[in-house]
Amino acid sequence: MQPPFFPPASCLLPPAFCFLQLLLIAGCDNLFVFGSQLSQPSEAAIEIQDDYITTLNPDDVALLQRYFSGNSRWEVRKEENQIYAIRKEKIDGEYQTTINGFYFIDTEEGWHQTRLIVSFGKVYGWGQHDQEKVTIVTPKKGATVKTIVEEPYSATSGYSSYLILLGSGINIEVYEQSSEPKREFTVSAIDSVNHELKTALKHREAIQQQGKVPVPEFYPE
Repeated sequence: MQPPFFPPASCLLPPAFCFLQLLLIAGCDNLFVFGSQLSQPSEAAIEIQDDYITTLNPDDVALLQRYFSGNSRWEVRKEENQIYAIRKEKIDGEYQTTINGFYFIDTEEGWHQTRLIVSFGKVYGWGQHDQEKVTIVTPKKGATVKTIVEEPYSATSGYSSYLILLGSGINIEVYEQSSEPKREFTVSAIDSVNHELKTALKHREAIQQQGKVPVPEFYPE
């Protein structure tokens, strides 16, 4: 059975009540925010395997933006001065768009609520009143990231996290809610995006001429 998905509290409450999310209860080992408990469990720690996004130059970023625009697996959105791409996942056997880019994935290992974004320049981010729930790092190969995790409570049925990896003109942003604190989708998403970026830039001429690369796996049906 698919567990219910709830957006962050900042999307549910009127602005006048959002300040409640900043309430902290002192004297505890973990942080409590608006009914939820935040922690950095060892199971959620992520070892950075690749810091490729920190090596990109403006020409790389421009080419990659064109690549994402020409790949139907990704949906490029523009909001004022913000440009970002959301990776589509399958719904009823087809890659489809959702309103906020969230998807439910159910496997033998467990369920996940996810969203994977590649943002250009400015990060897309997570609710402005929920910044204490976000882990933001500049990736360095070999480093370990202690991911902030929001534990299950009355409004969420799983362990939730939002990780932002800051690069040079490109950022990787991953939301994951799952039944266990281990960040399996987050790790897989980061690895797959780095692989896709590297591979795409090996086909610069193809992107410049056609907006696509001759790699079928990047264009699943």
